[in-house]
Amino acid sequence: MSQYTEGFDRDRRESAPLWRYLGHDTQQTANSEALVSWPAVDGIVRHPRVLPLVRELMGGPLAVLGVSIRHMDAHAGPPAIPQQWHGDVQHRDSHPLRINYLQSMVYLTDVSAETHCFAIVPEAVDEPYEGWDAQAWSDRAEAGGGGVELYGPAGTVILFNASAVHAGTVRETAHERKTVQTYYCHPPEPPGSINLTIPVSLWRDHEDPEARELYGPQASIAAVTGHRELRAGHIDIELAAAPAVAVPGVDGKAVERCPWDEAEGGHHRCVSTNESVCRHYRGLKSPDVVVCGYPRKEG
Repeated sequence: MSQYTEGFDRDRRESAPLWRYLGHDTQQTANSEALVSWPAVDGIVRHPRVLPLVRELMGGPLAVLGVSIRHMDAHAGPPAIPQQWHGDVQHRDSHPLRINYLQSMVYLTDVSAETHCFAIVPEAVDEPYEGWDAQAWSDRAEAGGGGVELYGPAGTVILFNASAVHAGTVRETAHERKTVQTYYCHPPEPPGSINLTIPVSLWRDHEDPEARELYGPQASIAAVTGHRELRAGHIDIELAAAPAVAVPGVDGKAVERCPWDEAEGGHHRCVSTNESVCRHYRGLKSPDVVVCGYPRKEG
């Protein structure tokens, strides 16, 4: 486990431009492009003791939807919002366990009642789901006694249905929490709205066909949808000072203007630090090039 903790810490130091704040009062920062900045995290995504369990629970072909590494810093004083209950995606009614996306959360630090932790509201597979508004999430959490907090030493792996109501628990604590979080989904349908950059060494050139099969569906999104590439002037985080270098893509070069601004006006930002992420943001293909999913006009 120490090699992963060291890799995590090195990524925070050396790839700081890829780390962003996750929402209001979550106390979390994350790098959702970890496969690029820290390729060794693949050892967790495809861990030989975890992946077989994921396959068994998913019950069919498997693809990686997203990989992120997340950090919660020590927190002085009572948190403003201890828990923000939510579900990540609709249930999949056709699946025997109603799993649409399965998430693996790996604790890289010891987690206890004295630290930040993960909490979930247990549910039965035949239990009706109340809906997708915030009040329904809060009601379910309250009915479940505030959910179940999950503790464990560094190396603990939590596998859960991303449709279930869950939350990060923020505490007054002197301890950090470090996690690696992987979403697995069912191919071959479009993997979903979570997009990430996957090195060709994993999805195209890897000697293991299992790796190519696992990463391939998500890696093909940009080619299928024709995402744009924007210079990073549209992103409110500190990026590398070097000039933008567009990787080969549909346009062949990065563009300067936000297509949403051009089509509908306004002043949109790919990432607003400490606030939000544009719904068309599809990640970074190099330290200075943003992948944009704003829809293109037909014809």
